[in-house]
Amino acid sequence: EFIWLLDSASPRSGPDLRKGERHKVADYPKAVVDEWVRTKAAEYAEEPAEKPKESPKAKK
Repeated sequence: EFIWLLDSASPRSGPDLRKGERHKVADYPKAVVDEWVRTKAAEYAEEPAEKPKESPKAKK
C-alpha cells in the first residue's frame, strides 16, 4: 500500500487518489507508483508492526 501526499487527483488508470488515504499498489501500474514515491507525491505505507509471538518456553 501507499499513501497519497498531494491534493486529490484522478490518474489515467486506477481509482481516484485522495490526499492522506491509503491506496493499493495493485490498483495502479507498479512503475507509476514507484515514480510517485520517487517524486514525493506518495510514500509506501509501513505495515503495522506485528506483536512478537511468545515461544512456548517463555511461559511457565
